Amino acid sequence: MEIVTASHAKPNPAWLNYVATGKARSHIRRFLKTMQYEESARLGERMLNQAFSSFKVDPQTVSEAQWEKTARESGAKSKKDLLADIGLGKHLPAVMARRLAASPGESLSGTSGASDVITILGTEGMAVQFAKLRGARVFAIASGEDGVALVRRLGADRAVDRAREDIITAAHEFAPDGVHALLALAGGDALERCLDALRPGGRCAYPNGVEPEPKKRRGIDMMSYDAVSGVREFERLGRAVEDAKLRAPIAAAYPLEEAAKAHERLAEGHVLGKILLRIR
Repeated sequence: MEIVTASHAKPNPAWLNYVATGKARSHIRRFLKTMQYEESARLGERMLNQAFSSFKVDPQTVSEAQWEKTARESGAKSKKDLLADIGLGKHLPAVMARRLAASPGESLSGTSGASDVITILGTEGMAVQFAKLRGARVFAIASGEDGVALVRRLGADRAVDRAREDIITAAHEFAPDGVHALLALAGGDALERCLDALRPGGRCAYPNGVEPEPKKRRGIDMMSYDAVSGVREFERLGRAVEDAKLRAPIAAAYPLEEAAKAHERLAEGHVLGKILLRIR
């Protein structure tokens, strides 16, 4: 009997349906697992290099010590394990690139100025945490001392009470060269003052439904948006939630039979966090 083999032949999952011995089946499974790991690591490296490129960072400048530290903090045993995890979608490439390349107190652009500053108008804890995940310096405008305390606990670098403090003065002190971007979750006079603190070429994003809608300004990129739902979006959100170690502040919790009270609490306004309904 002559067995003809190909030099580049590799086992594939279909072989498991035909092999007769447990030893052969074990060897095939081990090979497939190793092949998946290698492919995931290669994919993760390509994705990470793309992220490095967007930040204008040379991957060769990342030290082995930084690789080891980032891998350890991310739950991986080695650099290759971290790359495989990125390839499998367990970590966002942009987040890992930022952690690998940025020294403490240093931004990826090589500066610590306005290009890293985002203003968030409204007590929205998740927006603050996601902005910090992307490496931004966050200037938050909240309502009341308790609102200021909340956004500071969630990571804001500077927070002001819009009813008591001068937003423009505080923003210029925090970012002398102007603010790069504004996320407006509320409208009105406070929003107009936040727009005054944006530098030329800055951006303002706000969800459709903010009233009154901000007026267009020359030199400012105004963007309204709606939520987009889908499998890909929820997968990205899930990874971001995991990487950010997201905390969701709870303002109040009611049993399901007291749902009316929960609506009354919402109607009162100034809700810091989420209101929950307990099913059990």
